[in-house]
Amino acid sequence: MLAFAVFPSPFAIASMLLALPLILTICMSLNLLRKQDDDRRAAWTSFRLHTNFILALAIAAWWVIWNRYDHSTFASLVASTYSQWISASLAEALLFWMPPLIMLGVFLFVGNLITRHIFAQKWTIIQTIWQSGWQLISFAVPLLMVTRGFERLLEGRFGGFLWLLGAGIIARVGTGFLRFAQGMRWNQLRTGEIRNRALAVARRMEVPLQRVFMVPAGKGHLTNAYGMSDAIGVTDNLGKYLTKAQLDFVLSHEVAHVKLKHARKSLLVALASYSAVALLLLFIRREAAPIRPWLEIFAIIAPLICIYYASRKFEFSADHEAAKSTGEPETAIIALLNLSAARQLPVATSRFTALFMTHPTLAQRISAIADSGSLRAEHLSDALRRAHVAIAPR
Repeated sequence: MLAFAVFPSPFAIASMLLALPLILTICMSLNLLRKQDDDRRAAWTSFRLHTNFILALAIAAWWVIWNRYDHSTFASLVASTYSQWISASLAEALLFWMPPLIMLGVFLFVGNLITRHIFAQKWTIIQTIWQSGWQLISFAVPLLMVTRGFERLLEGRFGGFLWLLGAGIIARVGTGFLRFAQGMRWNQLRTGEIRNRALAVARRMEVPLQRVFMVPAGKGHLTNAYGMSDAIGVTDNLGKYLTKAQLDFVLSHEVAHVKLKHARKSLLVALASYSAVALLLLFIRREAAPIRPWLEIFAIIAPLICIYYASRKFEFSADHEAAKSTGEPETAIIALLNLSAARQLPVATSRFTALFMTHPTLAQRISAIADSGSLRAEHLSDALRRAHVAIAPR
């Protein structure tokens, strides 16, 4: 008889918990059937903003349940049943890794299928699987590695730091491959108006910009701009949504990321956040037993909140620098409105949702630019009215 016929109830409960993200996704998709196309896209986009939070919470919950029950007995049973293939230690490792990776991988795949349908994207099934896999590798796998690292630190084993280092490497590599799977191709511009405008913006902001990239929008319907350590990139369809003055603001925003060294600072924030939690776990491990489940959830969620908070602050800083450089806050606001409409992003979200967003909401960014640019309320209202957006200025 198969060992899985006696699958213990704690693992069954944990597996059901891992199935909740998929169930929630299916319920959400059924609810969208009653909405009009525009409302459907807006509602689905809002839901997808929770993806990283759902993944993080599911992994934290899995870790908590894993540590609350004795899994060695079941691992030994599995190993004895399949002794010609696996050992008890390998069986235990498979029991920890496989359920969350399988269930969360299916959750991501189904979510991407729904996204493909709602936004009429031209991904094939294979491309959708490929993209879902790299989403899993870039986020869920590193978080599972983090739990292994923190587990060892709670046991007083400094080898946990190696797990954290490995998690960081996997996250960086996975993110790179994910962008490639999403259709991002970095074509360096040698000539052209976009390159000339970007270099002119960089000279005005006194930034030694090294390279300018053009990213084809392609099958993923990408509409965005990117700032790196010494270069910027823009998708080739920005001209469809922005005037030249608005494009200058977007270029200035990305150059500001370069000027303020946000790529380097983001890495430092991630290192500092996970290092702080790691040291906390190491030093309080003997007193941690009574609050261990809450501590495990904190260890997974807190660094992410810190990283996303810093990312939003960097976006505010880049907006401020760009608006100051162009001297046209109203143009900056209209540019953000047009980009948000092109990407079909929600104007505002709940405070809870915002905790796991890399960018501030559109409403927050507009308010911040209006305040820093001393934009008069009536001018802001006129700009919003022309863009058919109802946001009350602060």
